[in-house]
Amino acid sequence: MTTLYSEMVTCAVCGTESRHTAVGSTNAFGSMDMDMRPPEMKRSTMRTWIQECPSCSYCAGDLGSLIDEAESNLKRADYQTMLTDASISQLARRFGASSLLNEWAQNFLEAAWDSIHAAWECDDLNLPEKAIRFRERAYSLFLKVLDADQVIMQEPGTGEVLLADICRRTKHWQQAADHCRDGMNKTNNDFIKKLLTAELLWADSKDSSCHKVQEAAGVS
Repeated sequence: MTTLYSEMVTCAVCGTESRHTAVGSTNAFGSMDMDMRPPEMKRSTMRTWIQECPSCSYCAGDLGSLIDEAESNLKRADYQTMLTDASISQLARRFGASSLLNEWAQNFLEAAWDSIHAAWECDDLNLPEKAIRFRERAYSLFLKVLDADQVIMQEPGTGEVLLADICRRTKHWQQAADHCRDGMNKTNNDFIKKLLTAELLWADSKDSSCHKVQEAAGVS
């Protein structure tokens, strides 16, 4: 079960105190999606993963922590446009706004995951084109992580699983296949190779749907 509690958080940008819901404990039973989205009940806690200040509209996973140069970046046109985009939900807007702040602060890994979370919200609301837009943005940010000689995930090959899944979900079939082959050259882990094999098969068949790790594990 999931337990929630209410807490007061002081905005690191403007100092405003506001009340937010946080997760005390949760669980995850079943298989995660291939892009790391957790199963229930953790899956349903996503609304607590992002906070927005009611005064200055600073968006972050924790309003009490300051993203570099956030105060000046809140005024940027792209940030304001994201926060007022009526074509997506408030939750997706918040994740999108946090992604922008993290990107401008060169926190590319955090920015990429914010964008993935926005895509998950768009999936839930049956907004496929918006979900593709956020996944494509996440992909470009993950590439910036690699360009900075950092890793997306610690275990060799797992980053390639994620990149392949993003490309497949956005119908970039060749890029998905390339990441699968790249990942197979980086890992000796049989389980990860199974995930990469499944992603390659799905890409070859032009399957852009959501799949779970459990499904991939059964592919031969």
